[in-house]
Amino acid sequence: MGEKEGGEAGLVVSFGEMLIDFVPDVAGVSLAESRAFLKAPGGAPANVAVAVARLGGRSAFVGKVNYHSPVSKSIILLPPPIVTSGSCCWIL
Repeated sequence: MGEKEGGEAGLVVSFGEMLIDFVPDVAGVSLAESRAFLKAPGGAPANVAVAVARLGGRSAFVGKVNYHSPVSKSIILLPPPIVTSGSCCWIL
């Protein structure tokens, strides 16, 4: 990814929400026909941060997450260094 004149890569920061997508556990069926679902972390801002990191860029995700929601468990699925426990501000 591009670098600044000083040689340090820029930082892409995504602001928004992180969601849990419910994906049918069997391919080729509609949501109504599916009997079970897989939980997959998602949400456009979080997806952008992950994509930039996977492409070798520096990225960060900023958003509020309720500690008791299913989303809080998916924070650990974000690849480092996007999120560390030190950068999380939990809403209790």
